[in-house]
Amino acid sequence: LMYENTAWAAKAEQETFIVVFPTSWKYRLTEDNTVADKWNSAGLHNIVVEGTELKDDVKFVQVMLDYLKLTFTVDEHRLYATGFSNGGTGSVLYAARMPHRFAAVASLMGGGLPFFENDRPIDPSAIARIPFLFVHGASDELIPASASERTAKAMRKANDGAVAEVHVLPG
Repeated sequence: LMYENTAWAAKAEQETFIVVFPTSWKYRLTEDNTVADKWNSAGLHNIVVEGTELKDDVKFVQVMLDYLKLTFTVDEHRLYATGFSNGGTGSVLYAARMPHRFAAVASLMGGGLPFFENDRPIDPSAIARIPFLFVHGASDELIPASASERTAKAMRKANDGAVAEVHVLPG
């Protein structure tokens, strides 16, 4: 989705930086018995067929970053994470579990801390030192903008200096 719908690959080529577009695992969903790409971020176990083995995406991202570091010249102080929807929710999780790895995070229409409350709670102080950008559509019924707004508020409460911007777009 990100590769096809953004200009990041061309920008990386032009500006000589590395951009990576990992693809999530495919899971069979219970709602309509279809197979869909999903990151194992928050609540996945509630929507997949019972007995499905969920992959450890945090471990996958750790291994991927380590591989990139061994393979390319990587400035470890300039690693950024972003994702759209379920991937945006995942980017919050990866930042929380590996705060030392990311310089900043952008979550586009992703769920923030409220999505982890009943699943894998995240301490806001774990992400409060990382600059965050949250972008949402005002009419998003699946992941409401309030999830990002609550996350930014919790980050600022955990750290007075936290940089957490929320942009809610019309529609």
